[in-house]
Amino acid sequence: MEEKMLFKNNKKKKEDGKQIQSLSYKEHNITRPLWETTFEEDSKEFIDYYYNNKVTDNSIWVAKEGDLILSMAQLNPYQIHLGLSIVLAHYIVGVATLEEYRRKGFMRSILAACFEQMYKNKEPFTYLMPAKEEYYTAFDFVTVYYQKSGILLETSDETELTFKNASEEDFKYLAWFSEEVLSEKYKVFVNREESYYQMIKAQYEAEHGGIICVYHSDLLVGYFFYGEYEAIEIMEPVCLDTYRDELVHVIAKKFKGCEKQIRVTAFDFLNEDAFKNITTKPTVMTRIVSLDMFVKYLKASEPVKLILQIEDQFIEQNNGIFELYIDDNSTEFERTSAEPEIKLSISEFTALCFYEILPKGIEEKANEYVINKLNKVSKFHSIFLNEFV
Repeated sequence: MEEKMLFKNNKKKKEDGKQIQSLSYKEHNITRPLWETTFEEDSKEFIDYYYNNKVTDNSIWVAKEGDLILSMAQLNPYQIHLGLSIVLAHYIVGVATLEEYRRKGFMRSILAACFEQMYKNKEPFTYLMPAKEEYYTAFDFVTVYYQKSGILLETSDETELTFKNASEEDFKYLAWFSEEVLSEKYKVFVNREESYYQMIKAQYEAEHGGIICVYHSDLLVGYFFYGEYEAIEIMEPVCLDTYRDELVHVIAKKFKGCEKQIRVTAFDFLNEDAFKNITTKPTVMTRIVSLDMFVKYLKASEPVKLILQIEDQFIEQNNGIFELYIDDNSTEFERTSAEPEIKLSISEFTALCFYEILPKGIEEKANEYVINKLNKVSKFHSIFLNEFV
């Protein structure tokens, strides 16, 4: 309830006679025409799913002129594993502007309002799936997750494993299974609960597909999501390591006789040699929102003290010189008047925290002593974020 109150204050700003505001829940459906106009590739079934399910608890910021929606960004809430903690983060989707109102600064105003509200809500970070990376770098987002996709090669459909369409009674165990398997491999992924799979099932059914659970005898050993249009689109096949070779045979058996191509995306758990025409796409960009909240989740291999100067062009409260102390159990973060050891933009600090190795630009800004300290900070570099709304 607190989250809804923070987001649903219907705050309004005037921009050249246009209003920048968050909509009330009862107004959310008035953004559907803009979605349909902008995202023409989405089917009516999928848009019906989205506006029947996702807008019931999200936040929508718009630029309005009278009753006309000129531009919008939608913030969909997720509970995200961030290292050993679970935090609220809003996934920015539905970024759209009527063609005749583009390049007039409306989206900049909308995203600035989103950042302000998320900061007040004490959210550590936000993320999105970019149509073009270069657009969002201007808002201090950095790419942190690349998704692999490929066409499944012809393979045998002979397997001892069985499979079935997931139903309501499977969600509890499916949530437990995915939490156990994903937490072994990733530091950043969406928290899986029964409600998560209820939503995913509805989403993929709108894509003429569903969730497939895979079993060895009565033991759940894997799962995948799929939709069907011109091709069979499989997302996130996950399995126990001992079944990474076998799961492709399950996929072949499930779609035996289907003449459509089978495209598999986010196949981290499968062997790459089972696919052809493999592409790697920048998929998720992230941005620190509430700096003082985000640093609470940082850990270090041994105690580290840093004096940082941070610059953020959108969130004034993130600007300043800070003393940051990190060890494996706690973090201390406070403003200081001391001389900074390194000056970083908020995007550079985001990259520092999410990249496995230090970005070259950061290495050029500090001496070897400071670089050594930065390298002791544990990174959130293993990421698995495949939700697209």
